[in-house]
Amino acid sequence: MKRKTMQRIIFSVLVFVLAFAGLEAGRTVNAAMDVTPPVIKALSASVSGEDAKVYGAITSSEAGNFYYVVLRSDNQVDMSVDYIRTVVANKTANLVGTAVGSGYVDGVNATAFEIQGLLPRTRYVLYAYMTDLSGNDSSRAYVSTPFYTNTIAISGTVNFVGEEHMVVDATLKASPQFASEELGVVSYQWYRIALTEDQKKVEEPYDVTGGAAEDILQAYVDEDDLALDGTIVETGMKKLSASGVRKATAYSEASLSDTEFLMNHATLLKDEEESVYKIKKEDIGSRLVVRVTSSNYLGSLIAYTNTFVPKEMPEFELPQLETRTYSPGRTLASIGLPEHWSWVNQDIVPVVNSNGYRALYTPEDSRYTPVIVRVDVPLERKSLTESMMMVLDKGYTGKRITDNFEVADNGTVLKRGIDYIVTYRNNLNVGTATVIFKGVGNYKTTISEKYKITKRAVSGLTYTYVRKTVYTGGKKYADLIVENGTKLLKKGRDYTVTYKNNKNIGIASAVVRGIGNYKGKKTINFYIIPKAASLTVTKQVRSYIKLKFGQVSNISGYTLDFAKDASFSKGIQRFNISKRTLILRGIDRGEYYYLRLRTFKIVNGEKIYSKYSKKLKVWIY
Repeated sequence: MKRKTMQRIIFSVLVFVLAFAGLEAGRTVNAAMDVTPPVIKALSASVSGEDAKVYGAITSSEAGNFYYVVLRSDNQVDMSVDYIRTVVANKTANLVGTAVGSGYVDGVNATAFEIQGLLPRTRYVLYAYMTDLSGNDSSRAYVSTPFYTNTIAISGTVNFVGEEHMVVDATLKASPQFASEELGVVSYQWYRIALTEDQKKVEEPYDVTGGAAEDILQAYVDEDDLALDGTIVETGMKKLSASGVRKATAYSEASLSDTEFLMNHATLLKDEEESVYKIKKEDIGSRLVVRVTSSNYLGSLIAYTNTFVPKEMPEFELPQLETRTYSPGRTLASIGLPEHWSWVNQDIVPVVNSNGYRALYTPEDSRYTPVIVRVDVPLERKSLTESMMMVLDKGYTGKRITDNFEVADNGTVLKRGIDYIVTYRNNLNVGTATVIFKGVGNYKTTISEKYKITKRAVSGLTYTYVRKTVYTGGKKYADLIVENGTKLLKKGRDYTVTYKNNKNIGIASAVVRGIGNYKGKKTINFYIIPKAASLTVTKQVRSYIKLKFGQVSNISGYTLDFAKDASFSKGIQRFNISKRTLILRGIDRGEYYYLRLRTFKIVNGEKIYSKYSKKLKVWIY
């Protein structure tokens, strides 16, 4: 039973597969056998009243591609499918005012398409055929009812001839390139428009100077003169002595591409209706706009220049100024210029041999641009005079004197290396020295000034010496070091020194007397102190310490310091003793104490102390 059921199932599947295969085979045979030409059910063309454009419409019996050609109704052409196929493939019918094209039609709805390139106010006929999805062509070319075109929007571009030379009285020609045919009467209308950015640029002076950064504000100084600066001349040596049309700036304004903006802001130029326009003075700073219209088409072609009309370069002569003598206090404000001229920066002080200073020429006629040029200010070098020199006598320093002068011209301090250089004679040692000023840059002539280098008083020198020395029974010295600034003086050349009371304990003196470049005397006091004594603890019990001092000759006594801290600042007790022993009683127990000792000698009522002995630390138990 089960076996028969399985056989039935297998048989049913085979029958289904064979039936499906037969169905598909039938479909393929039927498709291959589709040779029925498609039919164009409706074909028409008309003009839209709103935009004057031509639109076609096509409805077909099935989906496919359609091809069309639009010819004037008076054209004598043997219309066929082959003709339409050929002109569409070539994309032109080689006839003025024709149109060709193609599209897709779905076989259900009407398909609309735009037709371009037709002439206005002309009678036309639309021809078409189609190919279905099986590749079958229409059996014939279909033709629409004749239709008339209306006025169509003009198309094309406008260029300018002469834009690269836009100046007053020059001509600018509008050169349109039309995409439309049979324009009828072509008209031109000119406008001007002033943009904010252009107005700013046209008012800027034309600067041919390179800018203020190139102003030379310092007179030239020869390198040979600088090499002489600071030269030292010693006695016996000879004195040294020094032997067009301005181009418009292109500027793009995004809003110019907006036709509505352009027409709302442009100014109509009346009575300008030709393709050629002569530029006027009133156009300076503005761009020119042309509007081209046609009697057979709607709308217009609008174009504007890429640049504004610039001002022209004026003709002028540079001012010729009289020669003046340089003065550090005289600015350009004090130097007058002819009418229509002014200094760009009148606060500049002109210098000798400059490359000129920036001056603005403002033409009376507004058609010409203001210009910034360099105007020469001829200057003579000014002579140095003795009244400009202030040279002071100076005390001997051990170094060459180079800083005891100032040169000023009517209150303005002149600069060394820029306005003058100096050489020196005999400017080291005491005596008569000379400083020689030579004018350079803005100045000339040579002036010599003498001054005195005076002896330096030894009282103002710097002294380094031993302030305390230990008595030995022989003569003691202070080990003097004497300096004048950073210069070390030499004993026997710059000074002498003698000593007083420099053998015994007390106050000794060193008397310094200047010689050579130095004068006067200076007394230096130092101390001869006694020898220090040793300090020894010889016995220590509770609350009891016995001390012994070392023997030192030629002293008046001993001084003992006793304290609870090593710095001898807490509870210090001081004892003056003439003997060599001392007993300390009643000392607090359980603490450390510190002791130190020094000797002294009384000289003329003053105690002269020795150095301290070694410090002792003692525990009281």
